[in-house]
Amino acid sequence: ENSTAAFSGKAAKADLISFNATIGACSNALQWVHALCLLHSMRRIVTPDIVTYSTAINACGAAFAWNHALELLLMLQRECLEPNLITLNTAAGTCEQAGQWQVALCLLRDIYASRLSPDLVSFTVGMRAWRRASQWEQVLQVLQELQAAGH
Repeated sequence: ENSTAAFSGKAAKADLISFNATIGACSNALQWVHALCLLHSMRRIVTPDIVTYSTAINACGAAFAWNHALELLLMLQRECLEPNLITLNTAAGTCEQAGQWQVALCLLRDIYASRLSPDLVSFTVGMRAWRRASQWEQVLQVLQELQAAGH
């Protein structure tokens, strides 16, 4: 409730960009709970977009709140938004950092299964997840894929 108070005055008009920037500021300040509260309360004023969700997922990453990141991923899909590469990489990275390497690898598989092309972030998250799983052979395979892709 207090999260939207800053936008309710006559001096500032709330728009999607200002909400996304504020959620990003919450993320940078490691205030993931405030970021999520702002995301939920902003719906009364403006509809969140993929940037909003990606930024909120990133806020969860610093706090190892991987379960909230996955909830946000499901929420954006229920709202008929399609996760992009940044969103999936961010969610996978959040899960990997929290020690949920199996979930991270599932999200990375979603990248491969979709029309998205994995990037250096995708490969890095994958290597870290496989390393956590003590699967050094998979890490080597990812490295070979990186070299083949010219990274």
